[in-house]
Amino acid sequence: MLSSRSSASRVAQAGRASWMLTLALTSVLSMVAGCGNDAFAPPPPPELGDVPGLSNPAGGATAPTVELILAGSGSPERELWERAARQETGRLHVILRMSRPQPGDPPSATAERIRDAAGRKASAVIVEAPDDPALTAALNDVRAAGVPVVALGRKVPTRDLARPLASVTFTPYEETARQVVDTLVRDARDRGLSGGHALIPLNIRSDPGRDQEVAVLLRLLRSAGVSDVQTVPFDDDWNKARKLLTERILADPAVALLLSHEDKGLDAAVGAIDDVRSQRELGLAGFTIVDPAFNSATFNRGSAIADRNIPVFIHRAVRLAVALARGEVTKEDVVVDRPLHINTRAASPAPKDAPPVTDPHSTKKG
Repeated sequence: MLSSRSSASRVAQAGRASWMLTLALTSVLSMVAGCGNDAFAPPPPPELGDVPGLSNPAGGATAPTVELILAGSGSPERELWERAARQETGRLHVILRMSRPQPGDPPSATAERIRDAAGRKASAVIVEAPDDPALTAALNDVRAAGVPVVALGRKVPTRDLARPLASVTFTPYEETARQVVDTLVRDARDRGLSGGHALIPLNIRSDPGRDQEVAVLLRLLRSAGVSDVQTVPFDDDWNKARKLLTERILADPAVALLLSHEDKGLDAAVGAIDDVRSQRELGLAGFTIVDPAFNSATFNRGSAIADRNIPVFIHRAVRLAVALARGEVTKEDVVVDRPLHINTRAASPAPKDAPPVTDPHSTKKG
């Protein structure tokens, strides 16, 4: 089973590499065309041809306009949401508008941006939908005005079942996190790693859901029998986080596990493992959104790496929004999984001749 997972991981990596190349080309096209962040309609690659039912820019028809309304901004994960939306709307010949909160905006500002979408004549809106009564009311208001809605992250209670409404959610975070933690703990026992303590690097500048995610990881580790679990807060600088982790590992001989909820913490953990390689082995697992962190973690004995699968998440939302605008569907709830990559090398001795970890953020944004 592990060998088949390993093969699946290689296929997934190849697919993601192809997606990143396409994304880079799309970004270049947007800059050449002079499109800003809030309106994006690049010409489609010629090999894709026309998508049935959607406008052909060369034919002069009015393209559908999809509006992406975010409740947060500035994090690497939100930036990837935006880039994925640009790629998919460009491929489908759809105009994309994006609306983001300004620093200091109250939650009511997001509700007003949702209501304003009807006045902007959006064909459909994709809305990040935290569990907030004001946002739920705004979503129902814009639906009442005839604008179809795709809710990201949760199903939204509706006042009118006849109005178009869809949602795109992930499988529950705890479901994936439990698999990650169980694999990490089981692998550490199989390898005979000594000590029962774990460290979780906590990036205080990551997405707003970080506290809830880290709370889940803490609870699952303790439930799995890890006697002591501590967080190591850091302020977005992966290299400083690496030094903090290394110091904590050397100060506590019982630390055997490192678990991260996001990429920079994962990179820091990989670096710390490299720092103490000659003295001890450690178990590693976590969540990632980008390939460089995933590849480094795999090489450095990551037991389980969960892919947040953001491109698929956003692409499905864009396609649903277009289908709602065209009247092809009126209600659909899509659930996207977070693929789990298990590293079969974790059960073998760590490579003594492995090159040292360099800055994994030197060639990527974030």
